[in-house]
Amino acid sequence: MRIEILVIIICMFSYSLSTKVHAQSIEKFSRISVVDSNTVYVAGSKGLLLKTVDGGTNWEKTPKNFGELINNMCFISPDTGFITTYHSSVLYKTLDGGSSWDSVIQFDLEIKDMKFLDSNIGFLAGVNDQRNISKTIDGGLHWNGYFSGSNQFVATRLSIANQNVIYSTSWCCDFAVSYDQGISWMTEYNSLPMFFLSIEKLLFINESTGFLIGSGVGLYGTGDYAIFSKTYNGGEDWDVVFFNQNTTITDIYFIDNSNGWIISDGYIYSTNDGFTSKDSINIPISKFGFYNESSAYGISGDKIYKTRDGWLSADPVYTLTTIKEDINMPVEGFSVVQNYPNPFNSTTKLKFSLDQTSKVTIKIYDVLGKEIEFLTNEYYMPGTYEIFWNAQSQPTGVYYFKISSGFKSRLSKAVLIK
Repeated sequence: MRIEILVIIICMFSYSLSTKVHAQSIEKFSRISVVDSNTVYVAGSKGLLLKTVDGGTNWEKTPKNFGELINNMCFISPDTGFITTYHSSVLYKTLDGGSSWDSVIQFDLEIKDMKFLDSNIGFLAGVNDQRNISKTIDGGLHWNGYFSGSNQFVATRLSIANQNVIYSTSWCCDFAVSYDQGISWMTEYNSLPMFFLSIEKLLFINESTGFLIGSGVGLYGTGDYAIFSKTYNGGEDWDVVFFNQNTTITDIYFIDNSNGWIISDGYIYSTNDGFTSKDSINIPISKFGFYNESSAYGISGDKIYKTRDGWLSADPVYTLTTIKEDINMPVEGFSVVQNYPNPFNSTTKLKFSLDQTSKVTIKIYDVLGKEIEFLTNEYYMPGTYEIFWNAQSQPTGVYYFKISSGFKSRLSKAVLIK
């Protein structure tokens, strides 16, 4: 196998509840799926799922909070989508745009990647005793391990090139291809560029043209580098592009052989000649999703960005409300006990104590920081009190009590499970 090396050196150059409150980020965005010019889904690191149906003008939280990292997300249409969770390895499916989710199956493997060809045919790359690539033909209800490879091949990344051709990579330098929609596979061990130590993403835009991003060693085994590699003959030969040492590449997207974008350390690099040359702009995103060049979205931390000009510029279209939890931090004259029961079903109680007469307000917020209920706004004599909250009308999820007395405030997290 021939490997051409191209070396590019890239120059990289509280909200506060009281004076004693420490800020804590509740959620960060981790995955994005762009369905069309209007419909986009964005997943959070702790199970939050947001949706827009008007091109990013308005965003709403879907009713279900998955409670852990969503590590794979694939929407086939505005209504039909699939999600897998990291620790529990559960595959969820929705047919109504995220309003409801069915737990289709739980795997005894760690799901590394998920791709769907349509609403029925999909593929999983996972790690269990068989280290296999699995396929479904009935929308995820049943899965068959068509490819088990060997102990050497551990499938971690997938890419669908067309109706029949599927590509996969292993942890490091192994490469596999199926020409019959995943029924049989051809494996080439140690066939990828030797510099890769791990692969972040595999992307084939047709049967011949594909791209890899990941991390590895530089020339002569020196240093830690972000690496971008490309093939124009279905993986037989790979050209290797080294980015600067001690950098990372987190996402890649190409619309054809020449025009594409790469995200590396807060910069978006664009090219119209396959990265023989490039332009960069400092837009601090870590992942992006495209409908087309004039309608794309990116995520970074607690923000969602949108571009209309191929990432020459971008505007923030949504920011998560940062909520801080400080229930265990005492303030003189005012104390709050964690609500009980917690988690709870329908009703829970919150206990607070006062050393002096004071006006107390208690408000309830959802995980996005939206006020949903006002429990009390009254003067209380010194003593201990219990306030009950009936959440029967609220969906399952995480909520926050904000208890204020004078200039002091506390925030307590409550988990509603129905």
